[in-house]
Amino acid sequence: MLSPAKKENILLRSDTDLTRGYPWSNLLAVHILGSKLSPPKPLRGAIERRRLIEVIEEADEANLVLLVAPAGYGKTTAAQQILDRQQSGVKAWYHLDASDTNLERFMTYLIEALRGVLPKFTRDLAGININQLTEDVCFAVERYRGPQAYLVLDNWECVDHISDIASIPPLLVRSGQGKISVVIASRVSPSFKFRREQARGNILLLDSTQLAFSLSECQEVLRLRLGRDIEDEAVVRFWKETSGWCVSAGLLPTKPPQSGLPDLAHGKLSPKHIGVLCDHFMEEVYETLSPDLAGFLCETSLFEVITVERCAAVISAPEKVEGFLDELGRSAVPHIVLERQSGYRLHALVRQIFRSHLEETTEPERFAALCRTTANRYLTEGLTFEAISLFMELGEYERALDLMDTRWTEVYGQHGWTQVKTWLEAFPADYHNRTAFIKTYSNVLNVSGDNKGAIAFLRDKLSPDRFADDPESFGSLWANYWWSRINTEWGPHYDSVKKDHDALTAVARGFSPTMLGIFQNTLGMAAHLELHLEEAIAHVRKAAELIEEPYPRLRIVADQNLALYLHLRGESVDALNLLNQARDDCRRLSLQSQISKLHMLEASIHLDMGYYREALSDIHHCITAMREFGTYSLQLDAYVDRFRGLALWYLGDRTEGLRLLKSARETARQFSVLTGMEVELLDEYYSLLSDNPISAVGDQEIPARVQRSVCHLIFLALEATKSYRGQDLAGLKQRATAICDVAMRCEMPQWVATGSFFLAMSLTGREERKRQADLLETGLSHLRRAGWRSYPMANDEITAFVLAKATSFGIDSALIEVLLSGGSEIDLTPAFRSELKDTNLPEEARIRLWEAASRLAVRGLVVPFKEAAGNMPPEKLPAMDKYREFLSQCGLPPLRIEMLGGFSVTAGGRTVQFNRSASRLLFQNLLVVYPRKMHEEELIESVWPETDPNKGRASLRTAIKDLRKALDPYAVQRGPSYIVYVDRHYGLELPAKSRVDHLDFASLIGECLRKQTTTTIAVKDRIAGLRRALEIYRGPLLPMLPYESFVIERREEYQVLYQKGTMLLAQLLIADKSLEDATAAVEKAMVYDRLWTDGVRLLLQIHSAQGEILKAMRVYRNYEKRLQDELGLPADADIRDYFNEIVKTPVS
Repeated sequence: MLSPAKKENILLRSDTDLTRGYPWSNLLAVHILGSKLSPPKPLRGAIERRRLIEVIEEADEANLVLLVAPAGYGKTTAAQQILDRQQSGVKAWYHLDASDTNLERFMTYLIEALRGVLPKFTRDLAGININQLTEDVCFAVERYRGPQAYLVLDNWECVDHISDIASIPPLLVRSGQGKISVVIASRVSPSFKFRREQARGNILLLDSTQLAFSLSECQEVLRLRLGRDIEDEAVVRFWKETSGWCVSAGLLPTKPPQSGLPDLAHGKLSPKHIGVLCDHFMEEVYETLSPDLAGFLCETSLFEVITVERCAAVISAPEKVEGFLDELGRSAVPHIVLERQSGYRLHALVRQIFRSHLEETTEPERFAALCRTTANRYLTEGLTFEAISLFMELGEYERALDLMDTRWTEVYGQHGWTQVKTWLEAFPADYHNRTAFIKTYSNVLNVSGDNKGAIAFLRDKLSPDRFADDPESFGSLWANYWWSRINTEWGPHYDSVKKDHDALTAVARGFSPTMLGIFQNTLGMAAHLELHLEEAIAHVRKAAELIEEPYPRLRIVADQNLALYLHLRGESVDALNLLNQARDDCRRLSLQSQISKLHMLEASIHLDMGYYREALSDIHHCITAMREFGTYSLQLDAYVDRFRGLALWYLGDRTEGLRLLKSARETARQFSVLTGMEVELLDEYYSLLSDNPISAVGDQEIPARVQRSVCHLIFLALEATKSYRGQDLAGLKQRATAICDVAMRCEMPQWVATGSFFLAMSLTGREERKRQADLLETGLSHLRRAGWRSYPMANDEITAFVLAKATSFGIDSALIEVLLSGGSEIDLTPAFRSELKDTNLPEEARIRLWEAASRLAVRGLVVPFKEAAGNMPPEKLPAMDKYREFLSQCGLPPLRIEMLGGFSVTAGGRTVQFNRSASRLLFQNLLVVYPRKMHEEELIESVWPETDPNKGRASLRTAIKDLRKALDPYAVQRGPSYIVYVDRHYGLELPAKSRVDHLDFASLIGECLRKQTTTTIAVKDRIAGLRRALEIYRGPLLPMLPYESFVIERREEYQVLYQKGTMLLAQLLIADKSLEDATAAVEKAMVYDRLWTDGVRLLLQIHSAQGEILKAMRVYRNYEKRLQDELGLPADADIRDYFNEIVKTPVS
């Protein structure tokens, strides 16, 4: 070793002295090859690795850059671009190979490469003390004062195992003290220690994860090499299939002719392309492996993940497994280490190459034996799907089919039905009539929703003789067949199913009790759809008795069906008790898949009974269970919006209720022909009640043979309502009679009530009053016995008629007024006025009406009251005095006003109709500024701009008068009013319990935003509060007035608040790992503003976190296109940069 003094003496010598300072005995001339010291020629079609260069430039303290990855990850290209990036300084390149393991040779080339740093070092190093030379080189580097020097050591893996050589790069970097930067490109991780310096930021490591192509780089190289743009979806699939392996894109032909384009339509690699990759891999990697390791990787390539246990089960020398895996970890084979599984995963394409090589070089019998051993290992680990894949490849269809049949639940639960269907369709024709094939294929058709396909497939196969030795399989197919028919075809089915069942059980023997229970459940379903409720109840009770203990889910399904059938027969309280017990059983037995269905059935029952808030709570619990347990199904989806829409409708939110009903139509139609028709009929019915009639279903679309179904009853109620509104009493009577006939035959007391009410409305003669009274009392009694406080197809006109008429007839008031306990508001004034106008009405009936009017707060009877006051018998005085007292004390009914996304006003259950557009606009002005009052001149300027002042004041007085009448047609003289006038200012005085949606929204969202920094509030509570606030926002404020100045500022204010609330909710949901909910919240907000940049950014963030890069690309492309089309502007720079960062991220 040289002392510091001697080093200083060396530096003081002349250059010639320095070169003469070594003994030159044993002369060994090293011939310098210039190609080893020159960077390779740039690849044609190579892209600039800007992402990598930016990472390196940001790590400005790192003077040693390690590019470590297997072959084909673009290390050499990246190193070359790093060198080319330097505008000045000394640039050196050293391409290593196996011959450079000789230390003298390595140092000769190293000194020659660093000639710009070591200009006076001799080229002849024969006989020199290499350790001394190394020290002198480092010393000279330490004293280097020239421009920055850059050295690339390419193919470092060739020399890394030589310890004397492996220690040199860190010495050079330390000696250079920032004046020399070294880039090492290696297929293996360097043997010198670098982790501590890496942590300090002095060394930068880029491995295969960072070196792999990002999505944007993959897209760029494909465009360059193919000479055309590729669809985003194809690029994403190509990127995922290749895992960003650079060589997979780099070996594509450059601008091939159209006929020679690779098959990238679906992002797939063509066989020719895979062949090119295989040749490259064999040359660059395979030949560098030891024969034993290469054979080991071929034999274990049948496994997707290589572990010690798996390998030991298939190779002939299991004791060598750990050594092979250790060697794999240090090899140039592209792979990743799986910490959790304690194993390795080869790159998918590399695994495919090893596997192909195994098949080509191994005897067929040996290859088949390896596949069977691997499949059996998969089976011991419970990986049935992977085992079936191998058996299918071997053509061992018998074994594959047996696994699909006996482990259907496991296979379907792991991977769904798509691949199973693909496998089955690949079976030879002689398997198609086998029992296991028929069972499995029918299961696939059922779970995929292809009911028509299931019917066609099973129709000619359901013969007991075919399954004489396997009655259980036949029973399963029989149930599948009838399930598909019942949900696809119009009925009737029950007689056919029963006849088929009786014939089946008479001929076939050997069915287990559970299978017989499944038959009974199927019979019950067919019976209930045709309203044979007594038979349906008997069938499911029998099913519950037959189903054996090992099948608790089937027993709960039977109880669930029994609850539904009891409810339809009016035994709703018993049905709810049964569902509560079933839900407790589900929790006790961990049968989470059934809980959401039980909640949905409870919602249906509560909704029919008139417990609307309870129904909404049930729906919320159903949705929560679906999210928590992953129990989504098309059946549940078909009912969620339907039931929520109906509950909201009856609670007064009719706009949202109708919207949800309309959105439920498509999913309901997909699920079942009857369910789809029911929802379409309900949509038409409630649209009619909203005075916005539509024609969703024509009479001819309801088959005449469906005379016993809930769908038919809904249709009759719709037609009866149309007849009533059209004053077609004959038509009303006909439809009402039909409802009563079906309901009484089927023992459905709630529908008897609906039919009775409709029929009573059709009777108008004095001689029919007794019949009317009997009908009303019959209907009300049925409802009270069943515990209902509503009736099927309830509407305000029917309810008001029933209340007024039943009161007139003297029916028990407690029985009548239960119809008002559901929480919905009803305007009773027209019905009471109609009754009081009847000149033939007995005085006792009038007294009952006046007493009920006071009790039920019927305000609009001032005119009848004045007419009756002049001719008042003594017995009538107390009732009239009570009503007079009520009028003197009663206040205005609360208003429900919707201004977000539309405009509607209801008062006490009555929809407010504005006869003049000026009155409506005047009211909207006052609502926007509420509670502030507006000067009359301000109102005139807003509603009648550029109008003569005198004429404007006259118009204002007229509009105010009309507005007062519209809001309260039952107003009394000098009584309270919604409109107040003080000191030439008009304003609103809204009663307590009035609801104005934009005010409620502003209050709730403001409170949520103020609490966002409060740490004492639980995250779940904050999420719930934001959801409540955001649900109020149904769209922009008064969207029908896009250019009115009094609206614009407030509209924008609310939109900003809504977006802030959505952002906060999405961030909380993201933090809570509820990414799907976060996506839904942002997408809902984007409906109101497609160019909302923060929303676009949130969606990009969520999709990126989910690994859904293609969805992120679509979001950005749509945003970019819409911005250009609508405003002619480029994408926001921040959004563009954020998107580019996402697509730059390498595939994981």
